[in-house]
Amino acid sequence: DAAPTVMFDYLAGEIFERFDQNIQNFLLHVACLPRMSVAVAAEVSGEVRAERILLNMVRNDYFVREMPGDGGQIYQIHPLLRDFLRNRAAQVFPDAVGANGLRRAAKILHDAGNLEDAITLLVESRDWNAVARIVAENAEAMLAQGRGQTLRAWLELLPAQLVDADPRLLFSDAESRVHTSSRLARRQYAHAYEAFRRANDTGGMLRACRGMVSAIILEFDDLTLLDEWMVKLATLLDGSGTGDETPLAVATLVRALLLRDPGNSTIEARLEQAERTTRAMPDAVQAGAHCGELILARAIFSLLRGDSTRVVASTSTPLAHTYTHDPDTVIALAITAALAHFLSGAYDDATEEVRKGQELARGEDYQAYDPWLRMLLAATALASDNREAARDGLLAVEIPGVPLRRGDQALNHFLRGWLAVLENNPVNAARETKKALALADELGIPGLSCLSRIAAAQQLIAENDHRAADALLRGANELADKTHSPLLRVPAKLTLAAAALAEGRTEDALDPLRSGLKLAREHGIQHITAMRANILAALCAASLRLDIETDFACTLARNEKLTPPPEAIRLRQWPRPFHICMLGGLILSKNGALVEFSGKGPGRPVELLK
Repeated sequence: DAAPTVMFDYLAGEIFERFDQNIQNFLLHVACLPRMSVAVAAEVSGEVRAERILLNMVRNDYFVREMPGDGGQIYQIHPLLRDFLRNRAAQVFPDAVGANGLRRAAKILHDAGNLEDAITLLVESRDWNAVARIVAENAEAMLAQGRGQTLRAWLELLPAQLVDADPRLLFSDAESRVHTSSRLARRQYAHAYEAFRRANDTGGMLRACRGMVSAIILEFDDLTLLDEWMVKLATLLDGSGTGDETPLAVATLVRALLLRDPGNSTIEARLEQAERTTRAMPDAVQAGAHCGELILARAIFSLLRGDSTRVVASTSTPLAHTYTHDPDTVIALAITAALAHFLSGAYDDATEEVRKGQELARGEDYQAYDPWLRMLLAATALASDNREAARDGLLAVEIPGVPLRRGDQALNHFLRGWLAVLENNPVNAARETKKALALADELGIPGLSCLSRIAAAQQLIAENDHRAADALLRGANELADKTHSPLLRVPAKLTLAAAALAEGRTEDALDPLRSGLKLAREHGIQHITAMRANILAALCAASLRLDIETDFACTLARNEKLTPPPEAIRLRQWPRPFHICMLGGLILSKNGALVEFSGKGPGRPVELLK
């Protein structure tokens, strides 16, 4: 490699010597610049003819390249020529390429908005304090621009003791890592929180706390870690001096509470206060930045409270997409809308929302939600009894070489248990449900723990192990009541009724059957999660026989396409697709509506039967 360099130095020297002294001085002074605009070159060199010199160098192919930049044309000297010029400058103008000269050039570049090249020169001059100052001042903007990788590279250049001494740098380091290494990000958030606390910076503590909660959720592993940080975040929010970060912090706290303590009585009041604060903000851009997060938090809250109509309305409003640019929030909104459609029995609409989320994720190259999107597609296939599509969907969740988060593993086991039920494989159903329950309990996911208990109890009912089923159902109903979520209370109560009916305890089944169906009707729940089709069919038949919520039971049986159980054979109310009465004449009804005939004709009865 030395021979070409020596040859280039010879050629460069021949060219350089042909220039007049002013041009030589100009080139020697700008040699330290990786790239330059005309204004930067002029200020660094003090040469008023900087533009003319650079253009002549480009037109004469003197190893200077011109390219478009954000603020105009940018010029770049060939690396070999730049090395030659810097070596020459070290002899003629040593101050120009010394530490002071590099710091001066870095300041000019920084003031011109060229942060990358400014950092390069400051690192070369080993001015770590200046690097740290620039990083701290520009970190928030860089993260908003999606330049977290560049930010992390700069932070890694700094001495560790300098980063540890500045809570802003610790926080920026955590923010730059949260989507690639959430565990390491958590460590940095914790250090940042303590550093902000020592500095009595309440706003910084709030940001670090919010980041920590988001990192734990994103990691989707041990969610019990949220408890400590939810308390800290709530304490800060209930205090004073949190400033404009309050609505975003409330949205984060609500998402954490809905995972760990969905029945918390403060959620509604916190959301309303944050929404009022956002509406009162004089800066529309700032208010918009908070809007998407709050819409998402409100949508998830409404979903768990069984208000699917409000979820669909809030996630589809133009406001939700006008102010929401963060891919995390946009995709989470699509998932929430898909779940609302799913629970309403609108499986095609749910699939469409999932497809939208997948398209957004591909466009943004954002993969954090890929397992949830794939599992939601599998769930819609399971609810539609499309076992092949469900099987393919669950296989797609497990990508070779890409480990699933433990929370995702728990969800995957739950869905595999559901598939095993449809495939009439009780051994696999019991095994997968048991794995889902063990993981959900270990990770602290009360909603999934409740549903897994319900699914396991139904398996035990099928095996006539009523004592073990009752134990699981007591735990499931306690969890469901604590969450105040009809999505959990409905299947918990209905499974309790099914257990009583299976033992012949009809009186004990009346109250949970009545309250479960009423709750489902009031909240428009058409898909009851974790309920086996044969058990739901038996419950619908019992409700018709016992005159409990008969209209809703018929609607549920019809929409879910439930096969009538043996006890429904003689039930006239069961919503069969066709009813034929041939006593005293032919009466035909389809889905409850009378079919009218315009007249008689040969072969008409055979045609109707076909």
